[in-house]
Amino acid sequence: MTDRPGFLRHEGTSRISGRNAFARGIFVGLLGVWLFAMFAWSAGEARAEEADKVAGVRVMGNEKVEAASILRVVYTRKGQTYSEEQVRKDLRRVYKLGYFTDIQFFREKTEEGWLITMVVEERSSIKEVLIEGQDEVSEDDIREVIDVKPYSVLSHAKIERNVEKIRNVYIDKGFFLAEVTYRVDELEEKQANVVFIIKERAKVEVKKVFLVGNHKIKDEDLAEVMLTKPGDFLSFMNNSGQYRQEILERDAFMINQYYADRGYVEAKIGQPKAYISADQRYVTVTFNITEGESFVLGDVGFSGEVIFPPARMRELMRLNKGDVFNRSVFMRDMERIGDAYKDLGYAFANISPHTRLDRKNRIVHVNFQIQKGQKVYVERIYVSGNTSTRDKVIRREMRIDEGDLYSSTAIKRSKQKIYQLGFFETVEIHEHPGSEDNKIELEIEVKERRTGTFQIGFGFSSLESFMFQAQISQNNLMGRGQTLQLNAMIGGRQKQVQFRFIEPYFLDSKFSLDLRLYNQETVYPRQGEFGDYSTGTWGMGLTAGYPVSDEFTLFLGYTVKAENLNVGDNVHLHLFKSGYTSSLTGTVQYDSRDNRLFPTRGILSYFSTEAADDWTGSEIEYLEFYSLLQYFRPVFWKVIFKLNLEMGYVISLEEPVSDLRGEKDFPGVPISQRYQMGGIYSVRGFQYGTISPTTEVISQSDPVGSPLKYRLGGNKKFMTNWELEFPVIEQAGIRWVFFFDAGNVWKEDQQFFYLGQSGQNEWDLPMGLYMSWGWGFRWYSPIGPLRFEWGCPITKRPEDNRIEFEFSIGNQF
Repeated sequence: MTDRPGFLRHEGTSRISGRNAFARGIFVGLLGVWLFAMFAWSAGEARAEEADKVAGVRVMGNEKVEAASILRVVYTRKGQTYSEEQVRKDLRRVYKLGYFTDIQFFREKTEEGWLITMVVEERSSIKEVLIEGQDEVSEDDIREVIDVKPYSVLSHAKIERNVEKIRNVYIDKGFFLAEVTYRVDELEEKQANVVFIIKERAKVEVKKVFLVGNHKIKDEDLAEVMLTKPGDFLSFMNNSGQYRQEILERDAFMINQYYADRGYVEAKIGQPKAYISADQRYVTVTFNITEGESFVLGDVGFSGEVIFPPARMRELMRLNKGDVFNRSVFMRDMERIGDAYKDLGYAFANISPHTRLDRKNRIVHVNFQIQKGQKVYVERIYVSGNTSTRDKVIRREMRIDEGDLYSSTAIKRSKQKIYQLGFFETVEIHEHPGSEDNKIELEIEVKERRTGTFQIGFGFSSLESFMFQAQISQNNLMGRGQTLQLNAMIGGRQKQVQFRFIEPYFLDSKFSLDLRLYNQETVYPRQGEFGDYSTGTWGMGLTAGYPVSDEFTLFLGYTVKAENLNVGDNVHLHLFKSGYTSSLTGTVQYDSRDNRLFPTRGILSYFSTEAADDWTGSEIEYLEFYSLLQYFRPVFWKVIFKLNLEMGYVISLEEPVSDLRGEKDFPGVPISQRYQMGGIYSVRGFQYGTISPTTEVISQSDPVGSPLKYRLGGNKKFMTNWELEFPVIEQAGIRWVFFFDAGNVWKEDQQFFYLGQSGQNEWDLPMGLYMSWGWGFRWYSPIGPLRFEWGCPITKRPEDNRIEFEFSIGNQF
């Protein structure tokens, strides 16, 4: 046995292999069964999964609403796994569109999956929108606010929103008890009329306003800040007596603010209460006030991330220790401290005031807690809302650029400069997050106003009698920010053609150019004992400007003009000299007005010197100094105060000449450069050109006859105009104006404010000035500002009218 070990191993091996073959067969069989089962199961799953897919979504029953508009809100898409819950959500979304009265869905099993069909029943379309019961409020006012329009799909939700809009119109007009409902009249062919039904009821008027609990501040002082007032005979103009809940809440806030600005930091104003009378025509309003005590400012401290010395931050404050605590001033002080941080790039600096009241001593102690955050850079600046104005016209007024550190002051100044252009009704600069935490985007949102006019017409002017005028004016030519003016006027005493073009950024530089071309003929007709004469002038002027800062600008201008004077009765006088004038003018200007076209706040001031001499190539030689100051400020409500001051002084640079007697006479300033006053553009209430020194002239044709008198003007001028302007019908641009004017001109041998007036008789003038007062209204119409004014002389002469009516087109200042 031991001699054949290999055989045994083979035999043994052979027996073991046999058993393995049997096991392997069973294993392979089981594996095959398992694989077949898995394949069958997978195939079934694939078929089941395919059956649960969405084969498509379609819409039926729609006639007016496009299927694409419906499917836009459906989230179920072809190829997605079918979900009945998702389909039901889609049905709710489609129903919320408001176009359908009923929506059903059906599903159909296809080889590709479920085909979903939405069957809709459309609402009726609106044929007409009618209004019933309207009487006191005009139908135009109602239709202006409603957005339910004919031919649109009927939506009850939208109609109900418009019911509330109509009711608000009535509330604004004082009809607080007005009721507004609606009905839908169904018609044929899926159409319907929408009828708004109005029961106006009587207008509710505030009868009395009671202030209860105010012992330290008078009723009349609080009434100054309130809009809710008892009705009176002027209610139709100033809306006094009008009752509105939101106005009551506004008044409560303003009363609280009034107290807080006078140190009453614990003052409380209760919810205003309104009591309607039995006849539902009047309402009585009561404000309950708890005053408390008046506090003063105590210690002011700073904590947190303080980067400025405390003394420096206290210098930014207008409210000092010991002052009566004024919340409005305090909030502005807090804003100035915040701006100091924001001007260094800390755009999200947070200034939190923590106050501690010492009630015993009535002191408010304040500690400012400061969190400066990280520095922020301007990543992007973009413009929106400009449909005509080019982006660069707006961008070049920005005082901050992309890539700069954030600056609150620069952004505020940019907003002011853009608004000053006069091209926009509103200007807003919005801040949006940038691509990173330390970056920010600035959006300049503007609302454009019409800046151009085209006008042809006939009219009547108190200055010109009959007048024909044609005018083209565009203050934002082709959206480039340029100004183009072309006008022609033919009147009873004046003919004028003028062209003007202004480029504020010449060749995209800071230099501005102003080109003027004009031709003018003026007749000064004989008036009583005064002689007549006429002037004819053509001229051209070119002025270049350069801004030294945002407010200061330097100008240098050159003017050339030819003037021909015609005097009747063969008069020879040096003052009537004709010829060419070639002059240079230098001007320094300061301008902080909020709007250059329609200012309501700010200052315009300039001083200019004009020289015409032989070295400038001029035949007529003179030197003129001129200054102007205009001031605009809102005073209260929407009343604007306007002030205009002008002074002029001109001297002749020519050599002495001989008169008819052969005597040497120092030459006066030629009439083309002399000053005259009177009329709508100077001292109103006096006829045009009648405020003027007079000169007696001997006729060459009759040397021994009576001399003729001429109003030749003076070489010195002072004028001031004071105005209060406030809206009457603000939506239409109609405003009342009350004014006071004063001024005079003086000749060479008289000083400024000389009390006597050269003429037939010498007589005293208060301060040497002619004065007037008056009233009028202005309509800022689509064709330009129209002025209708009545002036009454205070220093009246025998030849002056008691009231002088004047009409013109254009702004006062």
